[in-house]
Amino acid sequence: SVANKGNTVAAKTLTAQIAPLLVVGQPALADKIESASQAISKHYWDIGFANVRIRAPKPVAGPNALVFTIDEGPKFKIGKIEITGDLPKADHAKYLKLFGVKRGDLFSRTKIAEGRDKMTAAIVASGKPNAIVLPLTKVDLPKRTIDFTLEVSGGKSRGTAARGDVL
Repeated sequence: SVANKGNTVAAKTLTAQIAPLLVVGQPALADKIESASQAISKHYWDIGFANVRIRAPKPVAGPNALVFTIDEGPKFKIGKIEITGDLPKADHAKYLKLFGVKRGDLFSRTKIAEGRDKMTAAIVASGKPNAIVLPLTKVDLPKRTIDFTLEVSGGKSRGTAARGDVL
C-alpha cells in the first residue's frame, strides 16, 4: 500500500500523481519510488508549495507499506515581476502579458516554465534567434512571496553580429 504523512493536500489527489508509478502488488523499486517522490513534488510546486520536501520510503524486499513523509512548508504567491537584459523597455509590458503569470498568483512552477517558453518563442520569432529568458528568483519567506526577474539575453536582432555570433 501507499500512504502519505504530513500532507494537507487530499490523499486521493496525491495518490493520483503516483498511481502510474507505484502499482500495488508490483515490486517497489528504488527508481520507481524516486519517480513517485518527484511526481509528488511537481504537484506541490504547481499549487504554491515552493519549499516542499518529500522524504521517500526506502525500498525493502517483500510486501510493505510505502509512506511518503511530506513537509509542505508555506504556500507562496508571486511577488514583483520585472524584465531585464536585451529587450527594449517599450516591449516589457507586451512580454509580461505573454508571460501570463501575474503578481498575486499562486506559485506554479509549470505556469512559470510555460510563460518563459512563450516569451522565448515570441522573442525568437521577432528576429532574435539566440534569445534566452532566464527566470531569477528572490524569495521573501515572511511575506511568502517570490519575486521574478526575467533576464533576457542573446536578444541581438538578425543581421547584427556580436563577437562569436554566426549569421
